[in-house]
Order: sequence, then C-alpha cells, then structure tokens
Amino acid sequence: MTGVRIQIVERKGRSCCAGQKAPDDIAFFAAACGWQPLRIKRYLHPNRFLKAFGTLWWLVQSFFWVRRVPRGATVLFPFPGDYLAGRLGVRFLRGLRERRGARMVGFVHDLEELRAEHPDAVAWARQVREAVFAVADELIVHNEAMAAQLRAWGCRQPLRLLQLFDYRVEGEGKSSFPQAPNDPVVSLVGSFGNFRARYARRLTEIPGVTWQLMLSLKKMIESYI
Repeated sequence: MTGVRIQIVERKGRSCCAGQKAPDDIAFFAAACGWQPLRIKRYLHPNRFLKAFGTLWWLVQSFFWVRRVPRGATVLFPFPGDYLAGRLGVRFLRGLRERRGARMVGFVHDLEELRAEHPDAVAWARQVREAVFAVADELIVHNEAMAAQLRAWGCRQPLRLLQLFDYRVEGEGKSSFPQAPNDPVVSLVGSFGNFRARYARRLTEIPGVTWQLMLSLKKMIESYI
C-alpha cells in the first residue's frame, strides 16, 4: 500500500440542478483533507455520431487515467455519476482495482432505485448499482437507514456511516426566511420537482415548524410551494 489517496472528480459544466451539489462538496472537503483529485469527464450526447466519438475518446482517456493512479492507492469515487453510465464506467473502476491494486471506496450520495418510478428505470438503476458496488471494497453511506436498505438489497461490503452530510455554504449562510419566534427550523436542501419530492407540498400540514426549502433558484422554490 502506498498511502496515496486519490479522489475521482467528474468535471461538469455549471448547473442549477442540485444533483451536482453533493459530489462537488465531497470533492471540496476531500481535497481539504489531502485527497489528490483525478479529474475525469464523460461525454454524453444524443447524436449517434458524437456519442460514438465520445465513447472512443473515453476509452482512450480512461487508459491514461488508470495509469496515473499509483499502485496500491486508496481511491474515493462518487456514486452515482454520469461517468458510470453504461459499462465503461464500471470497467474504468475495475481497472483501477485490478490493474493498479487500488482500494476502492465508494461515497454514496444518492440511490436512484428509491426515486425512480417506472419499472424499467428501477431495474436499470439496480443493475448499475450492483455492478458498481461489486467493485467497491468499502462504502460510505448517509446513515443507518440507508445502510439497512443496502443490506436488504444484499450489499455485503463494509459500510461506514457518515451520519451528517456536510453542506458547503459560501459566506455566513444566514437565513432570510421568515420564522415564528418559538418554532424550530428545519432546512431541506435539494431539488423539489414533483417526481422526487411530493412530500414537500404537505410540509405545512406539520404544525409548529418553520420549513426552509433551499434551491439554487428562488423562483423554482416558489413554484412548488
């Protein structure tokens, strides 16, 4: 074992979607703890020609990405991610483990199986999860509830519970939401689209609580309240 710690950082463009917040924060805090970034990018395009070119380019680049990781390093990789679309992402992770002898640690920030509604989408998410987790030596998960669900699905890797997901806020992070004097405040951060957060429409049914729904665009929040 070399003692070198590498984190996979997927490069993406700027986005107002909350989906990129978790992996960005993981990358920030991991870098602060001394993890060296291995920056990768997966080119996905609806055009068949450009998609084929992107696949070829991924194969070429992934060869060099694998070789950049020192033998015996510990590799932290986020799950899910665009780079895991199809078989190439799993092949990339397997290459780090088998060709470089890396210890693979997956940082699970979401489980698409719990959010997807269409049976085909659930089946696809399960297939990706099982293939990716089979490569992992250890998984970092949110809490005991997520760990229990993974164990129920047959996950046998050691699970490390994070308990509190750090959320990076620039500045002082003071709230501008109106609040009742004695009510506790519960902050919810994420996407509040109807397909994944129907519960948000019913939060006002819980008395004695001030709810803070935080998203990148205020108008998007207002449209769901």
